[in-house]
Amino acid sequence: MRFLLFSLCFLSLSSLAETGLPPAPKTAAEIEQHLQERPRTRSFPVPRERGTGGIVQDAPKVMAAIQFDFDSDLIKSESYALLSEYGQALNGGLKNAVLEIGGHTDSEGTDEYNLSLSQRRAHAVKAFLVGSFGVEEQRLRIRAYGETQPLRANDSESNKALNRRVEFARISSVSE
Repeated sequence: MRFLLFSLCFLSLSSLAETGLPPAPKTAAEIEQHLQERPRTRSFPVPRERGTGGIVQDAPKVMAAIQFDFDSDLIKSESYALLSEYGQALNGGLKNAVLEIGGHTDSEGTDEYNLSLSQRRAHAVKAFLVGSFGVEEQRLRIRAYGETQPLRANDSESNKALNRRVEFARISSVSE
């Protein structure tokens, strides 16, 4: 049975950092800290014959444990507190930030269905932030990833739970 709950709320920030996953801040201050304008870089290995490695600049990105019912794009009430922290951050220290809201799913269901579900869920998060906090629509862009960017192999319920997520990535500032 496919349970579509974003269950990252049980992971601490330190355990996420240890696993190489994006952070999952829970307060407006943590959200602002993780989504500042500074570019983040990461190294990745490259075969020896091609050099010692490479550097990629990533936009600041965080995961959010937003919960939905099975096969639904309705945000569960227990997620409102976390979304309120995002609303406060977007009206506070991130008032000039343009964010991408990326929806992700596990591999249960068809590719097309998962893409549609992740789109609807990302849209629901955007609608909440616009409607409840007055965040300007043009500052929030939606992107549906479906099952195309898993954090872990979809071979266990705990890994599938990690792959069912919403991510916020800072893509620019209003002035850009």
